[in-house]
Amino acid sequence: MRSSVFKIIKSRLNKSYFNNLKKNLNKKTILIGISIIFVLTLFSYFIRPIYFDYKTGKENLEDKVYETFKLKTKINGKVSYELFPSPRIVINDLTFDLSENSKDGIKLKRLYLIVSPLSLTNLQDLEIEKILISNQKIKIYPKTLKNLFIYSSIHKKKVLSIV
Repeated sequence: MRSSVFKIIKSRLNKSYFNNLKKNLNKKTILIGISIIFVLTLFSYFIRPIYFDYKTGKENLEDKVYETFKLKTKINGKVSYELFPSPRIVINDLTFDLSENSKDGIKLKRLYLIVSPLSLTNLQDLEIEKILISNQKIKIYPKTLKNLFIYSSIHKKKVLSIV
């Protein structure tokens, strides 16, 4: 009984399909396969933050901005993720509170948080590298202008980029 099972398996393995597979496997096809697997793995790593729950993570993002840049923020709008040109979190309708009075904060329509590509595992462990404000009108009240100058002169380590 054993010999018949081995004969059947041996005859199946000796079919022309496996012989053609052996002929087509060379260094070039193996290198192409490995590179495709690497690119797909890298792409899936960078696209992972699309599935983060930003609605419940607004407070966490506010805390991360405060820990990193010492800026009190209030997120009023939608939070999303963009992959290009670099991994970034987009926050719509945001207010920076530089003083105790929240009515006198700096109001922005859109803010980009540039995130570290190495820390895209979850929203709690996210590392913010830079705040980017680009192509928009910024509402700054006269009372907060002094606080803005004080902030920009004290915090030189982490950059707040206004372009």
